[in-house]
Amino acid sequence: MKTLIIAGGIYKEDFVKEYICPDDYNYIIAVDKGLSYTESLNLFPDLIVGDFDSVENSILSEYDSKIIRRYKPEKDDTDMEIAMKQAVMKNQPIDVLCATGGRADHFLGNIHTLKIAMDAGLHAEIIDENNRIFLVDKEYEFEKGVGKYVSFIPFSGAVKGITLKGFRYNVEKFTLNPGSTRCVSNEVSEKKAAIHIDEGCLIAVIASDVKSE
Repeated sequence: MKTLIIAGGIYKEDFVKEYICPDDYNYIIAVDKGLSYTESLNLFPDLIVGDFDSVENSILSEYDSKIIRRYKPEKDDTDMEIAMKQAVMKNQPIDVLCATGGRADHFLGNIHTLKIAMDAGLHAEIIDENNRIFLVDKEYEFEKGVGKYVSFIPFSGAVKGITLKGFRYNVEKFTLNPGSTRCVSNEVSEKKAAIHIDEGCLIAVIASDVKSE
């Protein structure tokens, strides 16, 4: 089972409804405006967190106060960071939806909250209709057809000893420095591909082309 976080970013209803399989999740966290999204999805959150500057009181009043964690707008942690810290307490993989689009500072901050899960030994992904975003600090395996592109970007500092196998562009014991785009827009070329890292942490992005409207 997994934990599902519904954040307050861009909401693509058709994609989210298609992606979510309720049987996959036994714990759901709604983050601020994400509460209105869970309403439209007919999902009942187990926990609701935020300062609720983007949620109507009429919606919030429908829920038991025991599952609501209200915070002041002037706080040290973002709503998403608070949600991730709560999610890791369930000690299971985490999917995050509606955490992209909109403000770039929120989006980049959301990516950084993935480190909270990694430090707890858990896999967490930010998912939208074109991307799956997660962190890799040791090994990870990809299956062909998982997405059109696979990219790797340094999370913090130089990443050393990168070995890629089964990709269109492979490397061995390669060092990827901040500022380098050497590992952007790779592709899985074999049935399975894998990455191994000796030191450091990468942002991994499995991406597809954006569909034209």
